[in-house]
Amino acid sequence: MSKHKEIKDRAYYANGVFMSVLEEIVKTQTDHPDMICYLQPYDNSIITQLRDLTAEQGYSWQLYASTSTCLSHVSYVADIVGWENKKELSDERRAELNKHMADFQQGEKEVYEDGINIIAIKNLRRFTNPIPKERFLKIEDDKPFVGRPLPGKYGYVLPLDLQNHETSTIIISRDIIEKELSVNVAEKKKKSLEEIYKDLIGKPTKPEKIQIVSTGFNRNPNVVAYVIKRANGICELCHKPAPFKKPDGTPYLEVHHWNPLSEGGEDTVKNAAALCPNCHKEAHFGLRREEIKNGQIIINDLPTQV
Repeated sequence: MSKHKEIKDRAYYANGVFMSVLEEIVKTQTDHPDMICYLQPYDNSIITQLRDLTAEQGYSWQLYASTSTCLSHVSYVADIVGWENKKELSDERRAELNKHMADFQQGEKEVYEDGINIIAIKNLRRFTNPIPKERFLKIEDDKPFVGRPLPGKYGYVLPLDLQNHETSTIIISRDIIEKELSVNVAEKKKKSLEEIYKDLIGKPTKPEKIQIVSTGFNRNPNVVAYVIKRANGICELCHKPAPFKKPDGTPYLEVHHWNPLSEGGEDTVKNAAALCPNCHKEAHFGLRREEIKNGQIIINDLPTQV
């Protein structure tokens, strides 16, 4: 049993929230600092400890949220200021919430039929450096979150001292934002053209500028030079000439690592090939990407030391 028994000394951990939902709230609350916004967890069980946290006690909890594309880290924090049960909403209150969604949380649109809980939050902000989930101690046993987290699940944790942990509404990891875009595009593609077009109405035509951070590799220029010269203007996957020439007159090919550097692959000429842009994209994103990776081209005349 945890020594932390006071319900007011707890925090709520929301796992796998869509980043687009959170970012819309961040923007809304930046423009309207005192505005209350709402999250609708997909879980169909009542968040009992938020329910039991009465208005007389005061909502002093924090909400920590990971995103659907970065379950291993908490990327956002907010102040919880209320909780409601969807099934107990009056028609008047539901209409009020739906109007708020239409005006300020257009990605949510309305109070969904799915789920039970509505969490009211203020002051949502993003961490410049997301916090590993293992730093959060579970209420029931004071042990950190370990293992693979499941999206849509929640838990009760001890509040962190965030005074020295920088938050930001600007900086975000390139990997996270690209994964989130991919997930959101996949969801949108399930709709008809008419539905997608309707969702576009009234939305900004210029995207918000954000500062992106990413992790890269300091690659060996000898590997790049050797592979490009070895290919001699011919793609080493489709064996066709490079599709165009660069301004300096040399054929345009891209160096691809069969076993990606991000997965521990070596930066060697045996693990690299010069590909045309089309084949390079297929090697990363195509239906045959695993076949291409596992059946990589074998070059027999390479120096043994590289």
